[in-house]
Amino acid sequence: MKAFHSKRTRSSQSSRSSSVRSYFGPSRLKGTRCCGRSTGATTSIWRKPRRRTVSSTPLALPSSACARTAIRRASSTLTFTVVSGIVSQSTFLEFVREHLPTPPTRVLDVGCGQGVLTTALSAAGYDVLGIDPLAPPAEHFRRLKLEDVDAAESFDAIVAAFSLHHIRDLDAGLDKIAGLLAPDGVLVVDEFGWDLLDETTLDWLYGQRRALAAAGHGEAPTSPDELRREWEAEHLGLHGFAALRAGLDARFDQQEFEWVPHLHRTLAGVATEVLEQALIDVGAIQALGFRYTGVVRPG
Repeated sequence: MKAFHSKRTRSSQSSRSSSVRSYFGPSRLKGTRCCGRSTGATTSIWRKPRRRTVSSTPLALPSSACARTAIRRASSTLTFTVVSGIVSQSTFLEFVREHLPTPPTRVLDVGCGQGVLTTALSAAGYDVLGIDPLAPPAEHFRRLKLEDVDAAESFDAIVAAFSLHHIRDLDAGLDKIAGLLAPDGVLVVDEFGWDLLDETTLDWLYGQRRALAAAGHGEAPTSPDELRREWEAEHLGLHGFAALRAGLDARFDQQEFEWVPHLHRTLAGVATEVLEQALIDVGAIQALGFRYTGVVRPG
């Protein structure tokens, strides 16, 4: 069953240069099939959401008649509602800013990668620690796994961007996060559910991969079935949406949840983030990315 695609939902308690990560905002990325953090370009981290005009470049059509019909209907709607208009984008960094306590509160960045978010938060006045087995050998970083963080540590907020799905023992990892959070501390998550890729969205992705191959960027799978097998092999052993959501719900009270585009990260500019969001908004394809905030459940 498809998930709902409202831009943002709230619970009843309350209605992220060459090394910059892709979730900082809309950008055309070099081709990568990595599910983790990518690179892109950014400016000041506390900027207002940028207003982007959606390109009117035709889409590469999916293979099946049903999927083609869905995309054509969506494209017709987009002609009036998006393609000729302006779309405001919210970056993950702005999402983090909205939900973190006021500086100089203490923040843990789990799976910090090359440390761009950690560095940005430090520059903004936060007492931040970025942990990753491959973290930079610099101030504000430690080469640690989550399970190796001293249980006596305490943080006012913990940020986990594209890291939870990699944790082998997800339950133990989320228990550790809950234990490291101070009372009323907040967990901020940027993730994706690879297991949410439905047939229509798969067909659309297949069309984009074919368009890339035709333009000389890599090879396309020979069929949607081959793409499905490739997709599942690439994400073998990674936690999907169902496991992530269940783990979060068992330990945290949701404050905010929103669906966001993800497939643009795996493409080399054929589909921009703005275009993918537009197709999600009109129900033509499935959103795979999501952002979440929650506080530890009492008791």
